[in-house]
Amino acid sequence: MKKKIIAVVMGYGAIFHEGIRQYLNKFHEHSQKIQYSVIITAGGVTNPIKAPGVSEAGMMADYLESLQLTTPIIREDKSHSTNENLREVKKLLDLHNIKVGTIVIYSDAIRAFKIRIIGRIILGIWPQVIGYPLTKSWKSKVLQILIATPLDILGALFPQLEKIERAILKLRK
Repeated sequence: MKKKIIAVVMGYGAIFHEGIRQYLNKFHEHSQKIQYSVIITAGGVTNPIKAPGVSEAGMMADYLESLQLTTPIIREDKSHSTNENLREVKKLLDLHNIKVGTIVIYSDAIRAFKIRIIGRIILGIWPQVIGYPLTKSWKSKVLQILIATPLDILGALFPQLEKIERAILKLRK
């Protein structure tokens, strides 16, 4: 069976806005140059108040389909974090018996390093990561680099830590 080039488009919110449109347009531009076997849009229902029932994956897939993409799109719409995104992507690849040669992950630029490391841990191969500058605030960038990146990498290495982190977040709500 021939190994395939897979694109994964990470989601960042279920509300469509100009930044997401530009991010998806950049992906679309890249996808015209690379023959992806399949595209996986990744992200669950992350804003049940302002976008009830709308998954990041579904919102992105709908927009990409409106651009007349001919590559099949699989929606990974169960996840709520980077680690969950990649675990669910792995499950979908296994479920669809997709033999991966290369995975290209499109993400927020500030998360590219983290996604490359976590991708290696969860997917078992080093993904290529293409970042787009979605995070604008310097405070958000600092928090992402100093707090979220180490915690998410540790969560990928030690899934029990991620479960504890999720339980703490639920208590805060």
